[in-house]
Amino acid sequence: MFTLDALADDSHRRHLINQHTVLGDFDADLKPDWRAYYDACEGDAPIYPSWCIFNGVAQRTDVQIWSGRCESVREKTIHWLMNKCPLKPTYWNEESWSNVLKLRPIGDDRPQEELFKLWKNDFLSEPCGYQRSIDMVFSSHKPTINMFRKCGVFVFDCNQNL
Repeated sequence: MFTLDALADDSHRRHLINQHTVLGDFDADLKPDWRAYYDACEGDAPIYPSWCIFNGVAQRTDVQIWSGRCESVREKTIHWLMNKCPLKPTYWNEESWSNVLKLRPIGDDRPQEELFKLWKNDFLSEPCGYQRSIDMVFSSHKPTINMFRKCGVFVFDCNQNL
């Protein structure tokens, strides 16, 4: 499983949610503009080292992509994936996106790691005719990384902000 933050560089829009400014002699924290942040997702640059690994894994097995992005930008996200992914897995098509891409439900503002833990439990309990597992996760979100590690899943930490 890959989190979208391991594949897409959001640095051009991160200021929309990390708004902090100096006003006169004091600092002011501004409310994050999540809607604008999500809407600007089409401008993300691909993180090519992660895509190289993704392409190798996706050629051998079905891969899930999970994101804390809002469901409201599903079409933009699919468009981005279809146009930025260097090698598209053969199973990527119109019908497959509901099985491959999980996005945050509209109005759900819980922390990403809580949302992903719920998705993990749902994914592992879905009847599908075989024993499902999450063998590895690629992510750059520290709380999500920690949650998966606590659950015994091997995680590749793709965070470059060391």
